[in-house]
Amino acid sequence: MESSFNSAVTLFFKGLTVLIDLMIYKKTGSILNNHSQRFRILEENCPEVYTILDRDFSICQESYSLKLKKTCRGY
Repeated sequence: MESSFNSAVTLFFKGLTVLIDLMIYKKTGSILNNHSQRFRILEENCPEVYTILDRDFSICQESYSLKLKKTCRGY
């Protein structure tokens, strides 16, 4: 069951990344190829989206190397 949390988190962030990239493309015409560019553009142009993504991005990174468990993070 734990591995399904990892897959769910990974797929959620991949989907979110696609939506954010589409939003950035529509605003700037830029096609991004890494997280650094994405975060930089979001921080400058969409600070409210940047704050949410920045807060939760560590969960996505952890899903690649750790077995995630269902816990509440205060949401």
